[in-house]
Amino acid sequence: MTIFHYRSICQQSRCNGESDSPPNSALFSNLISEGFYTFQFWDGCKVATATATIPKYSQPTWEVGYGLICPPKTVSDLKIINIQPQGQIVGPYYWQIISEDSDIFNDPTPYPNAIGQTDSLFANLPPKNAVYDVATYNILGYDGCKNSYQNQGKIGLFPR
Repeated sequence: MTIFHYRSICQQSRCNGESDSPPNSALFSNLISEGFYTFQFWDGCKVATATATIPKYSQPTWEVGYGLICPPKTVSDLKIINIQPQGQIVGPYYWQIISEDSDIFNDPTPYPNAIGQTDSLFANLPPKNAVYDVATYNILGYDGCKNSYQNQGKIGLFPR
Protein backbone atom coordinates (compact mmCIF):
# COMPACT_ATOMS: atom_id res chain seq x y z
CA MET A 1 0.00 0.00 0.00
CA THR A 2 1.39 3.38 -0.99
CA ILE A 3 1.21 6.18 1.55
CA PHE A 4 0.71 9.58 -0.01
CA HIS A 5 2.28 12.67 1.55
CA TYR A 6 1.07 16.24 1.18
CA ARG A 7 2.40 19.52 2.49
CA SER A 8 1.86 23.24 2.22
CA ILE A 9 4.88 25.51 1.79
CA CYS A 10 4.16 29.03 2.98
CA GLN A 11 6.07 31.73 1.14
CA GLN A 12 5.19 34.79 3.18
CA SER A 13 5.80 35.92 6.73
CA ARG A 14 2.13 36.39 7.64
CA CYS A 15 1.17 32.73 7.11
CA ASN A 16 1.35 30.55 10.15
CA GLY A 17 -0.80 27.74 11.40
CA GLU A 18 -1.39 26.16 7.99
CA SER A 19 -1.73 22.44 8.29
CA ASP A 20 -2.98 19.51 6.35
CA SER A 21 -5.77 18.20 8.43
CA PRO A 22 -6.05 15.26 8.99
CA PRO A 23 -2.45 14.36 8.11
CA ASN A 24 -1.83 13.22 4.54
CA SER A 25 -5.39 13.95 3.45
CA ALA A 26 -4.69 16.83 1.03
CA LEU A 27 -7.19 18.93 3.00
CA PHE A 28 -5.52 22.15 4.17
CA SER A 29 -6.97 24.42 6.83
CA ASN A 30 -6.24 27.86 8.29
CA LEU A 31 -5.17 29.31 4.95
CA ILE A 32 -5.14 33.11 4.97
CA SER A 33 -7.22 35.29 2.66
CA GLU A 34 -5.04 36.69 -0.15
CA GLY A 35 -2.28 34.20 0.71
CA PHE A 36 -0.06 32.59 -1.93
CA TYR A 37 0.75 28.91 -1.32
CA THR A 38 2.75 26.12 -2.83
CA PHE A 39 1.45 22.60 -2.28
CA GLN A 40 3.44 19.42 -2.75
CA PHE A 41 2.23 15.87 -3.26
CA TRP A 42 4.50 12.85 -3.00
CA ASP A 43 3.37 9.30 -3.79
CA GLY A 44 6.64 7.57 -2.90
CA CYS A 45 8.04 7.88 -6.42
CA LYS A 46 7.44 11.38 -7.67
CA VAL A 47 6.85 14.89 -6.27
CA ALA A 48 4.19 17.07 -7.87
CA THR A 49 3.95 20.78 -7.04
CA ALA A 50 1.06 23.21 -7.49
CA THR A 51 0.56 26.84 -6.50
CA ALA A 52 -2.58 28.69 -5.51
CA THR A 53 -3.64 32.11 -4.29
CA ILE A 54 -6.48 32.23 -1.79
CA PRO A 55 -8.84 35.01 -2.94
CA LYS A 56 -9.67 37.97 -0.72
CA TYR A 57 -12.62 37.21 1.53
CA SER A 58 -15.61 39.52 1.12
CA GLN A 59 -18.23 39.71 3.85
CA PRO A 60 -21.51 38.50 2.34
CA THR A 61 -24.52 40.76 2.21
CA TRP A 62 -28.11 39.80 1.58
CA GLU A 63 -31.64 41.07 1.84
CA VAL A 64 -34.86 39.65 3.17
CA GLY A 65 -38.05 40.00 1.14
CA TYR A 66 -40.96 41.56 3.08
CA GLY A 67 -43.55 39.02 4.25
CA LEU A 68 -46.82 40.65 3.24
CA ILE A 69 -50.00 39.37 4.90
CA CYS A 70 -53.24 39.75 2.97
CA PRO A 71 -56.22 38.94 5.25
CA PRO A 72 -57.88 36.53 5.71
CA LYS A 73 -54.45 34.90 5.50
CA THR A 74 -52.71 35.09 8.90
CA VAL A 75 -49.12 34.08 8.02
CA SER A 76 -46.53 34.86 5.39
CA ASP A 77 -43.03 33.87 4.28
CA LEU A 78 -39.60 35.44 4.54
CA LYS A 79 -37.15 34.77 1.71
CA ILE A 80 -33.43 35.56 1.73
CA ILE A 81 -32.56 37.20 -1.60
CA ASN A 82 -29.72 38.95 -3.41
CA ILE A 83 -26.77 37.20 -1.75
CA GLN A 84 -23.60 39.12 -2.67
CA PRO A 85 -20.86 38.88 -3.80
CA GLN A 86 -22.40 36.37 -6.20
CA GLY A 87 -20.25 33.34 -6.93
CA GLN A 88 -17.90 34.04 -4.03
CA ILE A 89 -19.93 32.67 -1.13
CA VAL A 90 -18.45 29.50 0.32
CA GLY A 91 -21.27 26.98 0.53
CA PRO A 92 -23.25 25.57 1.96
CA TYR A 93 -25.00 28.63 3.41
CA TYR A 94 -27.15 28.15 6.52
CA TRP A 95 -29.98 30.34 7.79
CA GLN A 96 -31.70 30.58 11.15
CA ILE A 97 -34.04 32.93 12.96
CA ILE A 98 -32.20 33.96 16.12
CA SER A 99 -34.85 36.22 17.66
CA GLU A 100 -38.22 37.80 16.92
CA ASP A 101 -40.80 40.08 18.54
CA SER A 102 -43.99 38.25 17.55
CA ASP A 103 -46.50 37.48 20.29
CA ILE A 104 -47.83 34.62 18.15
CA PHE A 105 -44.59 32.84 17.07
CA ASN A 106 -44.20 29.93 19.52
CA ASP A 107 -41.21 28.00 18.19
CA PRO A 108 -37.95 28.08 20.15
CA THR A 109 -35.04 30.07 18.75
CA PRO A 110 -32.72 29.60 17.08
CA TYR A 111 -35.29 28.42 14.56
CA PRO A 112 -35.51 25.88 13.00
CA ASN A 113 -32.61 24.55 15.13
CA ALA A 114 -29.07 25.32 16.32
CA ILE A 115 -27.57 24.31 12.97
CA GLY A 116 -29.94 26.25 10.73
CA GLN A 117 -31.35 25.31 7.35
CA THR A 118 -29.94 25.48 3.84
CA ASP A 119 -33.31 26.55 2.40
CA SER A 120 -33.45 30.37 2.20
CA LEU A 121 -37.24 30.38 2.74
CA PHE A 122 -38.90 30.63 6.15
CA ALA A 123 -42.55 29.72 5.59
CA ASN A 124 -45.74 30.40 7.53
CA LEU A 125 -44.46 33.02 9.96
CA PRO A 126 -47.00 35.08 11.89
CA PRO A 127 -47.16 38.87 12.37
CA LYS A 128 -46.58 40.50 15.76
CA ASN A 129 -50.18 40.02 16.94
CA ALA A 130 -53.77 39.26 15.92
CA VAL A 131 -54.27 42.77 14.48
CA TYR A 132 -51.39 42.15 12.02
CA ASP A 133 -48.86 44.59 13.45
CA VAL A 134 -45.44 44.12 11.89
CA ALA A 135 -43.19 41.49 13.48
CA THR A 136 -39.41 41.68 13.12
CA TYR A 137 -37.43 38.47 12.66
CA ASN A 138 -33.65 38.63 13.18
CA ILE A 139 -31.93 36.20 10.83
CA LEU A 140 -28.39 34.88 10.98
CA GLY A 141 -26.77 33.56 7.83
CA TYR A 142 -23.42 31.81 7.85
CA ASP A 143 -21.34 30.20 5.15
CA GLY A 144 -19.38 26.96 4.92
CA CYS A 145 -16.42 28.68 6.63
CA LYS A 146 -18.60 29.83 9.57
CA ASN A 147 -18.44 33.51 8.56
CA SER A 148 -21.73 35.10 9.55
CA TYR A 149 -23.91 38.14 8.96
CA GLN A 150 -27.22 39.25 10.46
CA ASN A 151 -30.19 40.93 8.86
CA GLN A 152 -33.88 41.47 9.61
CA GLY A 153 -37.09 40.43 7.93
CA LYS A 154 -40.56 41.77 8.61
CA ILE A 155 -44.00 40.15 8.46
CA GLY A 156 -47.22 42.15 8.49
CA LEU A 157 -49.74 44.18 6.52
CA PHE A 158 -48.64 46.36 3.62
CA PRO A 159 -46.32 49.04 5.08
CA ARG A 160 -47.85 52.49 5.36
